[in-house]
Amino acid sequence: MTDEAPDNSSTADREIVITRLLDAPRELVFQAWTEQQHVGNWFGPNGFTITTDSMDVRPGGEWRFVMHGPDGTDYPNRIRYLEVVRPERLVYQQDGGGDNDASPHFQTTATFVARDNQTELTLRSVFDS
Repeated sequence: MTDEAPDNSSTADREIVITRLLDAPRELVFQAWTEQQHVGNWFGPNGFTITTDSMDVRPGGEWRFVMHGPDGTDYPNRIRYLEVVRPERLVYQQDGGGDNDASPHFQTTATFVARDNQTELTLRSVFDS
């Protein structure tokens, strides 16, 4: 038996980590994530469309958008950028677009690693619970 306090700092039970190797150069992948004319073409679940209200990719900036579900339901969203290191890293918090929205809140770190002419993209999302 030990007198040490348990480590409550682990997020393993509240995080999702996804890694993919994309057949595109890092700069292009980063642009697809950070430029309004590109992000709406791929972001969100299959069958959903995106309408961007505003996008300001810088620390303290926000991306406000609506995900339109295939059933016609609209889901307002807000991403607040905490860290932007071109073209290698984005850190952001995501929550619903309304002030009293009860949707899940989470923080994501996206890293973009050059692998020859490909990009290794890792997303680490940590949820409140």
